[in-house]
Amino acid sequence: MLCPNCKKILSTSLLHNTEVDYCPACLGLWFEEDELRLAKDNKDEGLKWLDIGLWEDEKKFKISRGIRVCPACRVPLYGVYYSDSGISVDVLQSLPWCFVKKG
Repeated sequence: MLCPNCKKILSTSLLHNTEVDYCPACLGLWFEEDELRLAKDNKDEGLKWLDIGLWEDEKKFKISRGIRVCPACRVPLYGVYYSDSGISVDVLQSLPWCFVKKG
């Protein structure tokens, strides 16, 4: 698969005992299915309480049509900006997959 950000070939690595795809060029991470949650839970068991409904309060996030596409199915990703965190995540609308760009 190609990186949604820089189009380089993604590599596979372990992130807190969870296999994820990453870009060796831009250091972005591609998470499929439950990989993000599993990596978080494996990092710190005490963080399991973070499994809350981030999508419940529509006022806290903004969604925009992204500039990147899914490396698996080539469907456009959506940019999600949560509250005032300064963090943006590119998500696939139909599946729980996301791309997290470094920086």
